[in-house]
Parts: sequence; C-alpha cells; structure tokens
Amino acid sequence: MADAEMLEMVKADLEIETDYMDVEAQIKLNKSLLSYIEASKIYIKEEGVTLDLNNPGDAKLLSRYVVYLYRSRKTTDKRPMPRDLRWELNKRAHKEAIRRAG
Repeated sequence: MADAEMLEMVKADLEIETDYMDVEAQIKLNKSLLSYIEASKIYIKEEGVTLDLNNPGDAKLLSRYVVYLYRSRKTTDKRPMPRDLRWELNKRAHKEAIRRAG
C-alpha cells in the first residue's frame, strides 16, 4: 500500500474531512500525518513486528497505531495504548519470534 492510500485510511480512521480546508491547511495536515505514519512504521518494527502493507490486516494495524500516536500528541499525561492494539502487537511479535526461533 502506498503512503497516499495509507494517508487516506488514517484520515478515515481519525474521521478527518479535508473538503472544507484550504490547500495550505491540507498540505500541513498531510505532512504531519505522513510523519506519524513513518514514525509508526519504525516503532512497530522496533516492537519486533514486520509489516506487509499489501496485507489489509497489517495496513489496518499500522493505521490504528498512527491514530493512537496522533490522538496522544496533545495530552500532557501519558495516554495508555488501547488494550486491543497492545494485544495485537504482542501477538504478532510473539508469532514472529517463534517463527525465527523455529
């Protein structure tokens, strides 16, 4: 999945509509979200999870992680990761560790 498609998935998950925004605001938002997408890829890889963004489940996992980071950006207290997202990352990391060891 290309970054442009991932960007649209993230916007949908965040319920962001850009129709009313001027071009400069859209560009600023897109750059911000793309930086969250790239950071999320790195963070997920550091968790021991390899993503295949052509797999819809992996693309959705990345989108959910981006949404978590984006929504956490404005809080001063540490916002806990949603349990289902944490569980999915742990499950995937565990499966990959077993596959590598086996």
